[in-house]
Amino acid sequence: MILSEFGKNRSLAPDCVEAQDLVKKWQAYITSNYYTCTKEILSCLGQMYVGDERFTQYIDQYGAGTAAFMTAAIEIYIR
Repeated sequence: MILSEFGKNRSLAPDCVEAQDLVKKWQAYITSNYYTCTKEILSCLGQMYVGDERFTQYIDQYGAGTAAFMTAAIEIYIR
């Protein structure tokens, strides 16, 4: 699962190639399984990951700080 990959790599810099590849995979996963995930939608999702404690708790089960890492990587990706 892609979330576990984010968790395993949360110590990387959010702007590194590996982190940016994970965001691209995450966006493709959402698009393939739910709805077309534009960069605008992805940005909103990233903000929810840290802005809503339910999302943070769920994502951080893959390692403390995973939600914050995802959000930072997403913000770089959407630029």
